[in-house]
Amino acid sequence: MDINQLGSIFINKTEKVGSVLNVRAGQLLWANVLEVKGNELLLKIGTHLIEAKAQAYVKQGQQLRLLIQGISPQEIRLKIVNEDNTLLRPEQGIARALGLKTNETMEEIIKQMVRLRLPLSRETVLEFSRLYERLDTVIVPKNTHDLVDNLNSNDRLRVGQEFIGQKPLKLIQLGTWLRTLNIEGDTESLLRLYNFFKGQLDKREEALFFQFLNSRETQILGNYNIYGWSILDNHIYLLTQNQKKSKISPEQCFLAVKITSKAAGSLWFKLSYKNSFLNINISCADEHNEAIVNSEIETLKLALLGAGYQDLKITTKVEAIETVLDFIPGPSPEDINYVNLQI
Repeated sequence: MDINQLGSIFINKTEKVGSVLNVRAGQLLWANVLEVKGNELLLKIGTHLIEAKAQAYVKQGQQLRLLIQGISPQEIRLKIVNEDNTLLRPEQGIARALGLKTNETMEEIIKQMVRLRLPLSRETVLEFSRLYERLDTVIVPKNTHDLVDNLNSNDRLRVGQEFIGQKPLKLIQLGTWLRTLNIEGDTESLLRLYNFFKGQLDKREEALFFQFLNSRETQILGNYNIYGWSILDNHIYLLTQNQKKSKISPEQCFLAVKITSKAAGSLWFKLSYKNSFLNINISCADEHNEAIVNSEIETLKLALLGAGYQDLKITTKVEAIETVLDFIPGPSPEDINYVNLQI
């Protein structure tokens, strides 16, 4: 879900509404939120009670300043605005509904929680915000393979400057996953998992982490379970919407493969095979590497045709892929009101 789709309120333009709301596009209104049931609202505008539907984060008892964006024969479309009449960004609207004062980091955390369809609460947003702010003094154990057995090792080393520049997306993904496993998502464990997904552990440590990954449910990560294996310096991941103990359906999974090439650097391949059609997307670090890959595309196609894949498509693009977590898609537009059900 793109958070920028959010922030709108719709009123069906019935005969009754038309008789009590004589409005025009560009007009500003104040409304009190009397009830919230999923995406259905009961608003009090002036002395009138108006039913509406929301693609916004609102809470019972809120007072909203609304800009009438458009009027059609079927509906009145409104947008929540600030007191200076500027449009309220959706993440600001969520924070306001949760009773939070925002900053850039907190707003980014909210945006990513929406993307991953994670239940939003004041406490959870504050927890991730505090955790993110502590990353500049992070300390982690030297022996990262101890994660499986002991996440609270006292043998520590100050690290983490690289992680600080990351947006909160990965912090939220990993922290939420650890929480579902009843593991405290402190800065130590987050950074150790992060380095694993980046492929920065030695082979022995990496093997233990893959065992850990393959034995745990990870569907909190955007509704996908992740399996992984290493082959020399390359990594193969299977992402599936099936539970780990159930049969894997080709229609609900795809492969993400990281290959380290001397000629073209790090390449990420996303492969899906549905209805006998093989689709391969290759992500390259820069245009130079993409040109090298494109020069070998026909060779790759011939090899796949020879292997029996008669119906296929291969595309390339320049895209910064850091870990397999970057392949996890956001929720679909029909989940637009997910957060209203959680607040």
